[in-house]
Amino acid sequence: MTTTNDDEPKLIETETKKFWGIIGKGPFDGCGAAFKKLGELQKKVFADDNRDLKIRTAMLVLCDVPNTKNKEDLVWAAAMLIPDSVESKVPEGLEEIVVEGRRCATSVHRGGYEGLPKSWGQLCMKWIPSQKLRPCKGSRECPHYEVYLNDCSNGTKKDDLETQLFAPVEPAEENEEKTKADAGDCCSSKKHALEEDDKKKQEEPEAKKAKE
Repeated sequence: MTTTNDDEPKLIETETKKFWGIIGKGPFDGCGAAFKKLGELQKKVFADDNRDLKIRTAMLVLCDVPNTKNKEDLVWAAAMLIPDSVESKVPEGLEEIVVEGRRCATSVHRGGYEGLPKSWGQLCMKWIPSQKLRPCKGSRECPHYEVYLNDCSNGTKKDDLETQLFAPVEPAEENEEKTKADAGDCCSSKKHALEEDDKKKQEEPEAKKAKE
């Protein structure tokens, strides 16, 4: 039986991260082939690099999942997190995705990958709202992503797998306040227009009398 022992979530300010990845579209469970190809490219690209780079793989969600009705329209990337020390150009077959540093909620999921949806749900649906925040809408410029801190290839047992989740956040009131402000501006504009219209209607008879 797979068990999980997730770390308590926390808020952090992330640094800008650079990923090289393979963009995919469709259900998330279809990413296996992309990760296999990514592994092959990684070995090829860094075959002559003798440095201990400790390049970690990651999964980036490049779309707004809650508002994507059709799973076939989901956009994601199987990627590797590139250290700052790597200055070479993006290899053929991969795309560069730069994720700017920002405020994120993060936690570490421990256990098999099948438990990740539950951990994401705990983070985004429960913990983040408890902080009076909400997850930002996912996009290529602002993805939600998970970084695999280890994997089974080096003998790590399934229950000992560690995956760090990153969810960019924003104040829960931000859009509501903007909507209220916009509505207020709109109402003020309408009120001003009506007042001007009433003023003109009052002035017209007076101007007519003055001419007579």
